[in-house]
Amino acid sequence: MNPTSNSAQDGNGFAKPDDAQAQERLREVAAKIRAMFAILAEIEANYPEFRQIARDCLLHEVDPARKIPEGVDLETWAKERGALPLEAFLHEFEQIA
Repeated sequence: MNPTSNSAQDGNGFAKPDDAQAQERLREVAAKIRAMFAILAEIEANYPEFRQIARDCLLHEVDPARKIPEGVDLETWAKERGALPLEAFLHEFEQIA
């Protein structure tokens, strides 16, 4: 593969995006994530049972041994174990972009 004029080539022969391309890609991804949050907020507003259904599905997939106590909010349970909220990650992600 030949590198483009705006890209360097990595050791495997693939073109690596330059900083401007990488920053634009990060901005695009951040915009998509913000749009997904807006859609999720609308779903949650229109379907109050959505969180419980999503929690049940998630628990079935990631906690088949049922280690997360029944009635405990998944977000609270995760925070107690040191997990950061997604919003904190998005803020860091936007700082990179």
